[in-house]
Amino acid sequence: MDLQTRLEQLTDCVFPSDLPDYDWSKMDLIREPEQKMLLLIRLAVAAVLFAAALFLPAGGFLYTLFLILSVVVSGYDYILGAIRSVIEREPFTGSMFISIALILALGAGDRVDAAAFMILYRVIGLLAAFITTHTVRALEEAVGESPRFRSACAAPSWIRYVAPIGLLIALVVFIIQLWVAESAPVLAARAALSVLVIANPFTLMASVPLTWLCALYGAYVYKILFRSSASMRRLLHVKSVVLDDSSTDEGSLPKLVSVKSDKVPPEMLLRLAAYAEANSESRTARAILAAFHEEIDQKLIQKTLDIPQCGVEAYISNLHLFVGTRELMLLHGVSIPEEDLTDDYVVYVAVQGTYAGKLILQETANDDTVGTLDALRGLGVRTVTLFRPAQNESVTSVAKSLHAQLFCKLTPEEKNQTLYKLQKGLPKGESLLYVERDCEVRERRTPADVNICMIRGDNMQQFDADVLIVDGDLHCVAETMETVKWVNGLCSDHQLLTAAAKLLLVVLAALGCSTMWFAAVLDGAAMLTTLLLSVRAFRFREEHKRIWDFARIYKKV
Repeated sequence: MDLQTRLEQLTDCVFPSDLPDYDWSKMDLIREPEQKMLLLIRLAVAAVLFAAALFLPAGGFLYTLFLILSVVVSGYDYILGAIRSVIEREPFTGSMFISIALILALGAGDRVDAAAFMILYRVIGLLAAFITTHTVRALEEAVGESPRFRSACAAPSWIRYVAPIGLLIALVVFIIQLWVAESAPVLAARAALSVLVIANPFTLMASVPLTWLCALYGAYVYKILFRSSASMRRLLHVKSVVLDDSSTDEGSLPKLVSVKSDKVPPEMLLRLAAYAEANSESRTARAILAAFHEEIDQKLIQKTLDIPQCGVEAYISNLHLFVGTRELMLLHGVSIPEEDLTDDYVVYVAVQGTYAGKLILQETANDDTVGTLDALRGLGVRTVTLFRPAQNESVTSVAKSLHAQLFCKLTPEEKNQTLYKLQKGLPKGESLLYVERDCEVRERRTPADVNICMIRGDNMQQFDADVLIVDGDLHCVAETMETVKWVNGLCSDHQLLTAAAKLLLVVLAALGCSTMWFAAVLDGAAMLTTLLLSVRAFRFREEHKRIWDFARIYKKV
């Protein structure tokens, strides 16, 4: 099975369904309508009515009727949405603000402005839906698949204040135009209505879902699979990391530092231990074999028996050997001299039931651990915790060198309890990240806020996690966190760009230089620009640039 097929299976069935943590239902999103052709027909009819009205005498019955019909045909669903908002007692919705602006414009005699605004507003909505739909199709073509992850995004808490503040600013603009600039009431109302139009907060957040979706696809290209954009955003608040090396087979092996024996030469003791461990897959066995530079003659090995967590029993050339822990020696009645007992990382050797000597090893940090933890601390992580399968002075020394808290030989239940305590000990708003290296199976999430499983591409098991890193090393964790912060920065850039357009409209309205249709065009242009810029997030692990980075490059040129 090729990797692409496996990635498709992982995104389709590995992650349980995940409900989005963000709800747009109260914001009246402009989505591509199911009956798009019907809306196009409506807009065509509204445009014809609008054009016909312009050829009629201004102020006449047909002139007024055609303009009102143009507004109703192109935007009656917004009026219905405003009625629903009144019934549901939620006045600060986009439909309500647009409907109020239309009604006031029609009442103030600005019928041309109202009709032009409604048509242009719907056209901009269709363009936004067109950009979004075709961007998603382009993403699917780029990765050759339609992964089953969710990109729903929420309106942040401050978004609820945008509409009321917009209403307040509209009143201020009306007062400025009426009393300070001494404009006619109709002109003052026109300026206030243009501000009321941009008070709809949708354009501030329109590009956010698409930006995160592009990031999800971008991560997928690099075999980093997120359950949803909600899972991706949880990495923004990570301040504590737990690295579980309990099941890892990767990274640096322990190093043999000395061989001590009063019974046989040290090189002979190492040879006996290497032959006994020759068929074992444990890290200790591989460390001993790495220190033994000779070829193993399998003909001399008569029988070996792995004893989990203890060591090996072997028959080599009719010699009965025990190679392993103190517990293994005690279990088989082998007496270890008092001076040889130690809490270091040590492997004892017994020959024919008699103690022969010991091999002292030293645990080392995995090759990618030191750099990754330094990078994580640079990203704001304050505390690091290690889960290790063995407990000895060597492991403790490594944890101290990494400035990490250490837990050893924990059962799955004890791990969950420890994660729960760590998570509860964090300040409000901060998250705990749990990274499990060389994960074989994870059918249930841990109590950590974010769960990352690092797996091999041929692993066909079930994983209930926020992120899967397929065939990657630990550096991917830091790179992913850094990139997620960059994607979140892109969303902030888009919001700043749209906010700048809104601020410009407020200034123009206060000066009496803006109309409703012009406000819709400028505000809509800013929104469409941010939608087009969202595709930058697809460059998940490539060079990260934001708006001011391009400005600095332009200055240098």
